[in-house]
Amino acid sequence: MLRLQADGSFTGRSWATLWECAGQLDAAQHDELTVALNDANALIHADFELPCADHFIAFIDIEGTDGAATGWSNSFRYDRCSGNPEIATTEALLDVAVQPLVEVNAAGECVACPVEPTRYDCYDNELGVQRFCKSGERFECDVATADDVVDCEPFPSLQCEPARGWVPAATWSVEQATLQRTWNGDGVPTVTLDLRVHVRNLGAHSVAVHEVRDWWRFEDASTGLEVPLVTGVTAASITPAMAGPGADFTYGVIYTASGNPSSPGATQSDLGIRIPERPWEGSPYRPPVPVVVAN
Repeated sequence: MLRLQADGSFTGRSWATLWECAGQLDAAQHDELTVALNDANALIHADFELPCADHFIAFIDIEGTDGAATGWSNSFRYDRCSGNPEIATTEALLDVAVQPLVEVNAAGECVACPVEPTRYDCYDNELGVQRFCKSGERFECDVATADDVVDCEPFPSLQCEPARGWVPAATWSVEQATLQRTWNGDGVPTVTLDLRVHVRNLGAHSVAVHEVRDWWRFEDASTGLEVPLVTGVTAASITPAMAGPGADFTYGVIYTASGNPSSPGATQSDLGIRIPERPWEGSPYRPPVPVVVAN
């Protein structure tokens, strides 16, 4: 979307983003755009519709403000569809019109929240970003907003951590890890890991505590090297646990797995377990907690 005034000032956004830009065409850009508008006969351009689906559609409104164009105006639709004919002069017009927005966006100067409707209240709320928008308001993560929490329904809430940007609004840690081992008649081991995980959830969404399985790392305490708990897993299960909004509680999670007799979980007594500070790949891992072997 581009909104261009007669003096060359413009607002809008480039193709790949909804972040709003603002800028000013220089004389050369203004002349180039004027030529492109004239070449495309924009003031008398008819609609150019194609029988496509899910394709690019441009709606162009133009008003003459000076010279012979004064008082003239036109609105037309232009469709672009792969494999179908194009109007070269109109394609050139679109490229010239949008290029200033592309350049401003590449320079990191498109920082205003979208003016177009978005599907959700929050826009560009990816984990680790330094800013995002909610209902037209921009939320920056910096020292001044450290620890602030913003809810982004239907997505998980975000919390500001200045060094890493907007991150999950929940922290967790392993308070205790106990391991029990059993063997069946064929010598196949089953390990049962009893975890006590403390979760502090400041967000409006529940945290799936059992998903700690996706993040944990086991290591050989004597070398510090990462090792698998069980190799050649033939069966595994974990008890579900959910930490609701506002939770500040320790949850029990039981993980059971069977596998190779040589698995570290079946043979070593000096294991440690580590999880990240938050349920997110960009979060640093906490120091290892010893895994106590109960038998």
